[in-house]
Amino acid sequence: MGMASFKDMLPLLSGALEELHIKPRLRGKWVYGNPATDSIAQCKKLKVLGIHVSDRDSVTSLLDFVKVLPALRTLYLYGAPTHERPHTLCIIDTDALEKLRIRDARVEDVMSYLEVILPDGVVYKPELMIDGDKPSWFFKRFQPA
Repeated sequence: MGMASFKDMLPLLSGALEELHIKPRLRGKWVYGNPATDSIAQCKKLKVLGIHVSDRDSVTSLLDFVKVLPALRTLYLYGAPTHERPHTLCIIDTDALEKLRIRDARVEDVMSYLEVILPDGVVYKPELMIDGDKPSWFFKRFQPA
């Protein structure tokens, strides 16, 4: 689908769409942070979202963005290849993921159930940290027993 079609079609499906994976061949209009986010935000029943991220800022911004998706439970992060290196995926900045702190109390419904899955299958799950009277959510690498 072209970008105009994406922006036109996704809102029509937003009431029923539960899973969306956006996997472009190259980094460009389809990575997180471009006009597609307005359309994605309308998908209130979305449970699974897979999207390309290109850098530390897009990881942080995306994790802040998911607050508007109340049903979201699984977020797949894909590295986006560049035009210069079309066969090499960029590495997801796990440092940004691990250092993120979300202090918005209104996000508990989304954050408490959300798991983030990286391309190599590594899973991050949210944990609540209480620091004085300021609780915050952060992501920790999940270690299966």
